[in-house]
Amino acid sequence: MNMSINNILKKIFKKYKKEIDFSRTLVKKIKLDILGISYSQINDQKIYVVVLGEENGNRKVPVVINYYEAQALAIEVEKISPIVPLIYDVFKNIIVNYKINFNEILISDFKNDTLLTHIVSKKELFEIRTADALALSLRMGYSIYIYDNILSSVDRVVQKYYDIKKGDQVMVNKNKLDGFSLIELNGLLKKAIEEEEYEKASQIRDEIIKKKKNNE
Repeated sequence: MNMSINNILKKIFKKYKKEIDFSRTLVKKIKLDILGISYSQINDQKIYVVVLGEENGNRKVPVVINYYEAQALAIEVEKISPIVPLIYDVFKNIIVNYKINFNEILISDFKNDTLLTHIVSKKELFEIRTADALALSLRMGYSIYIYDNILSSVDRVVQKYYDIKKGDQVMVNKNKLDGFSLIELNGLLKKAIEEEEYEKASQIRDEIIKKKKNNE
């Protein structure tokens, strides 16, 4: 039996929804900003960390993500259009086209070194992976919040185990690009997009913009 997309969405949301605990709405929430992405190389593997920072404060929340999640964030930050839409772009279209009203992203707990994150509507919230929540936040403009006491718990771990400097940026050093001409850079950009190397594409695009400014 065929089901409409509305019925499918209702079944999905019913499975994962949770009623808001209004007693927790009295707990102070802190707005977080995405400061950037840092990475470290361990053997042949790159470990990416999204750095979230307290608005008007110094406390930070690191979120470990994989290469593909870093790509999904980077291409949205750089406003690069992938040849094939990413799953987050598909979700964005569903949310917009079917007028699904979400208000914000909320990090509500920190257990066993894992952040518990929800996407929040007026009366309900739905559990979501933190990395996925960040990708949707960038695409939909959702603000990111965390409970004040949870932020303090995370920050104590950060102070003990992490070396995060304010203003970490999305930056991956691959090939030196300053020796290429504009024509060559445009060719490299096209190739990088075709091969879905979006981090590399964002670097190439930055170099193109810099060269164009220098030629003005």
